[in-house]
Amino acid sequence: MSPFFKDEDTALIQTTIAQIAKSKQRQRQKHGATNEDFFRSIVEIAKANSKSFMLKPFMEELASLFKKHQLPVYEGVIQPLLAELMSEDHIELNVRAANWQEAIYAAAKPLERSGAITKNYAEAMIASVHEYGPYIVLAPGVAIAHARPEDGVNELSVSFIQLAEPIPFGNPDNDPVFLVICLAASDSFSHLKAFRSIVKLINDEQRLDAIKAATSKQSLTRIVLNEEGEKAYVDGP
Repeated sequence: MSPFFKDEDTALIQTTIAQIAKSKQRQRQKHGATNEDFFRSIVEIAKANSKSFMLKPFMEELASLFKKHQLPVYEGVIQPLLAELMSEDHIELNVRAANWQEAIYAAAKPLERSGAITKNYAEAMIASVHEYGPYIVLAPGVAIAHARPEDGVNELSVSFIQLAEPIPFGNPDNDPVFLVICLAASDSFSHLKAFRSIVKLINDEQRLDAIKAATSKQSLTRIVLNEEGEKAYVDGP
């Protein structure tokens, strides 16, 4: 869902709430269970997993509980971390662009090449900036370009484009931009999870300086993965 609410977003929220309410009503009629029973079960699952650092088993138990109570389960909640999305095929260094539109096209190109997005996605990202302004420039020198899943996303993916020369996007506080990150999410849950990891990255000035100075795809990947707490590259420049 876009951070800017439209009429269809409001309708979607209302419809979802109504569906959940109906599901709860059917569940209570069939099993006689109460909301108190349901939330007590959630607490028990949380306690049982409190000493574990594994998210997936915890989420799977919650999904099983929701299904048991005939509540909708959005599988997109369990999505890979940014580290699992990193691909050297989706990284480009020293890219030259004449303006911010070309920079966004450049960021979309690796994802389009791999089939993660369609050609429409780059157009949608540019149209979003034209409509709402340079809101995608979220930190000094960094733009996170994105659009809606229905605008051409085939699979959750991300690209990193280091620009040869910084480019103004029209954001007086954070211009010019030297790094364009293209985020393509297949649903709102994966969008938020990947976005959170990216925000953590761009809030680290030391890491951004390292990305700006990176001279190889391997070194840029290593910068991201080290902070993600995942297995990082230990060889290479």
